[in-house]
Amino acid sequence: KDPLAELAYTWSVASDTGNFGAEMLYLNIHPLQKMLPRAFLLRSYERVLCEVVADVGVDVNVASKFDHVLGLLSFVPGLGPRKASNLKQNIEQTDGIVASRRRLLEKRYMGPIVYNNSVAFLRIRDVEDLTNQNLHPLDDTRLHPDVYHRNNWAAKIAIDALERVENENHKEYGVKSMRDVMDNSSKEVERLFNATKTEWESVYGNTFMVADWNPHNVPTDHWGDKVEELDLDAFAEMIKKNGMGKW
Repeated sequence: KDPLAELAYTWSVASDTGNFGAEMLYLNIHPLQKMLPRAFLLRSYERVLCEVVADVGVDVNVASKFDHVLGLLSFVPGLGPRKASNLKQNIEQTDGIVASRRRLLEKRYMGPIVYNNSVAFLRIRDVEDLTNQNLHPLDDTRLHPDVYHRNNWAAKIAIDALERVENENHKEYGVKSMRDVMDNSSKEVERLFNATKTEWESVYGNTFMVADWNPHNVPTDHWGDKVEELDLDAFAEMIKKNGMGKW
């Protein structure tokens, strides 16, 4: 049910000569593809798989648990087949499940350089084995942990957006605020989608194309979520002036 995982698995099956990706050559993508050199076609497939995996990320727990999804880890930037296989083995030999991105480094599932290069593409999603865990909501995004752990900028933005006052239990309070802000933004996207769809169909009938709708194309003044109300440029300038880097 995951086309990308199936294609990555197809790539990971070695041919009789020990070459990976040969099975991909049997896919009929274009009627003229046989005119291309096999090596060029394979390099193109590999590059596209790397780009798409980087765009969507990989659930590290699912990929480590199921062999048919493991192929996705091989295309994560900073990993590759050998490091992906080592990551799976390390997880299986210890806890069997990863509850946070930080655990990847703390449990020495990977070294600091590999972690820094690949962690933004590894996602921790809410699965049955993690039901009772207080998962960090940004561990399932493409944000690098440095943004929301080392500097804690994301929690600060969330708390300010909700006009809340920081309390002593800052870590859990910040995580809850981030979860609330993300829920607020999700509901706002749903509202904008329904409003756009209703307006379109009132003029053009039942011809609205869901795949063509992009919330980034909605005018700024139409947004009503909490984060949109903040002056993020001023916030970034404040961070820079305080010597915390450019953001």
